[in-house]
Amino acid sequence: MSDHWKRLTAADTPRLASCVRDWITLETSMTARIGVVAGTAIDVDVLQQARGPLHADERGFFDPPATEGVVREVCLKSGEQPLLVARTVFTSRRLEEHPTIVRLGNHALGSLLFADGPPPYSAREYATVGEGAPLWPLIRQRHDSDAGPYWARRTLFELFGEVLLVTEIFMPELLDHPGNRAG
Repeated sequence: MSDHWKRLTAADTPRLASCVRDWITLETSMTARIGVVAGTAIDVDVLQQARGPLHADERGFFDPPATEGVVREVCLKSGEQPLLVARTVFTSRRLEEHPTIVRLGNHALGSLLFADGPPPYSAREYATVGEGAPLWPLIRQRHDSDAGPYWARRTLFELFGEVLLVTEIFMPELLDHPGNRAG
């Protein structure tokens, strides 16, 4: 099963599964919200942050379209329990060399994006991701269950005047967590 991304519209919101609706439409920091749901501080494991190839469906988000950029993949977890995996890509040399990005380490990117309130974004999409999708290997790095397909969203944000694409994949343990309530 491959992924098929769909642009999020107001008409889509009521049709989303209730367990994921609030996550896909969330306008505040994902990391902060996960911490509230889990009732604990969230750890960020950096799986990679280096120049690398972009997935074919990511390339068109950049002007000009690019085949390579900086790829940052992380796992947000509570204790040893993975709750979300994320992939951020950007092509801007300015972002790649920005001291704040260089020193980000195991801090959540959301701490930068939401430092001054919700950041501007120009696109938001959602999908279910299953075996065979470009994101599948990232999911399998942190989640060895055959629980797929997995819900995901991606957002084209602006940071320091440059665009970056943030893709978030929700683990079943987050969606099924007792703290996962509306709002």
